[in-house]
Amino acid sequence: NGATVGSLTQSGGTLTGSGVVTVTGTASLGTSSAYVVQSGSGTTNLQGGGTLGNATYNPILALDGGRVLQNEATFTWLSGIIYMGYNPFGTSAGGSTLVNALGATFNDQVASNIYNQTGTNLFSNAGTFETTFATGTTTIGVTFNNTGTVNAQSGTLNLTGGGTDSGIYNLSSGATVEFDS
Repeated sequence: NGATVGSLTQSGGTLTGSGVVTVTGTASLGTSSAYVVQSGSGTTNLQGGGTLGNATYNPILALDGGRVLQNEATFTWLSGIIYMGYNPFGTSAGGSTLVNALGATFNDQVASNIYNQTGTNLFSNAGTFETTFATGTTTIGVTFNNTGTVNAQSGTLNLTGGGTDSGIYNLSSGATVEFDS
């Protein structure tokens, strides 16, 4: 089971299930200051990329129950925070994965946090992860496996959840990447 849609706007509420939701165009997640929950063992496949948040709102993206959120284009994190292994509307089943696929870009424009909650949570970067916020720190508290490229163009990227690395790290003048485990 699953569905293919041309675009997706999830301003709040829950997207759940075991199937694959393929979004061929762009996805807008968190167009209000509400929880945006994706749960269940399914996958949300963003073939056309998308955004989290905007200049007005600070949404909370919560992934739980084995959910996979996969970016295959350019995904821009504009505002808000991300909880992995968390369901604010019920019991947290735990476990989730963010995938930035080969050839894709995850553009972090906000100094914020990816929180590690219940279960095994993973950020898998095979593409390009870049920080482009002016100042501050983004902390990724889940396992960060990098086989792609990290471009720290500004601010601090703090990787506190450990992980594996066979990728490349490019740091611009004044940018910092911190590794903790």
